Amino acid sequence: MRLGCPKCGALYEVDAAAIPETGREVQCSACDHRWFFRATAAKAAEPEAPRARGTDPAVLQILREEAARELAARRREAGHDQVEQEKPVTTPVPHAGTRRPLLPEIEGGGEVVVHPMEEERWGGFGVGLVVSLLLASLAAGVYIWAADLAEVAPQLADVIGAYVDTVDRARAMVRDWAG
Repeated sequence: MRLGCPKCGALYEVDAAAIPETGREVQCSACDHRWFFRATAAKAAEPEAPRARGTDPAVLQILREEAARELAARRREAGHDQVEQEKPVTTPVPHAGTRRPLLPEIEGGGEVVVHPMEEERWGGFGVGLVVSLLLASLAAGVYIWAADLAEVAPQLADVIGAYVDTVDRARAMVRDWAG
């Protein structure tokens, strides 16, 4: 019988003989919550188990072929050039109450190979470097052609003059410091 913790929602499969008709106090092993559980209420609320349906043999064959192709592709990606001869996948005999045996078995343990994302052509560092170089070039160009820019745009002459004075003071500080 299925038992669910009312506090944390953890589900447990419990033998029906372990809980008498009168009920029993149980404790959740996940959150240590204790409550009184009655088996009769659980049986009434427990949904009916789904019935196992047979799978069409054509669909099973397609699933087996796809599993074999996927396994071969994973081996190639992992660097195994010599792909083993594909073995046929067998379908186990279904057991009552579970649908898991209806799924085809995949050889190789279902190994998943995770590849890191390929970096874009220009990562964040590359873009930052290019932007920084462009800004430095622009600043150097304004400094070098300050007189020409002041003639072309007289309204910016005061701003350009202040910029040139600041750069000259910075150059003098570096010269004195290194000096």
